[in-house]
Amino acid sequence: TKKPELFENLDELMNYKQLSRWLNLSVSSLEKLVHKNEIPYLKLNRAVRFNVPDIASWLLSKQKGNGYGN
Repeated sequence: TKKPELFENLDELMNYKQLSRWLNLSVSSLEKLVHKNEIPYLKLNRAVRFNVPDIASWLLSKQKGNGYGN
């Protein structure tokens, strides 16, 4: 049986520290984004996790210009 799409990328979940390194943002900046619901995240009990494909899509939605100096 096929897994639901949400569960296909469980190995691609990051915690605050991992995502902060990847995005070069502070953990406190990420916490603010989560608190304001401005970044996609999953809440597992008290643990917050970030799905890498969701974060990649979110980043693309934030892109300005064509990426070539515009």
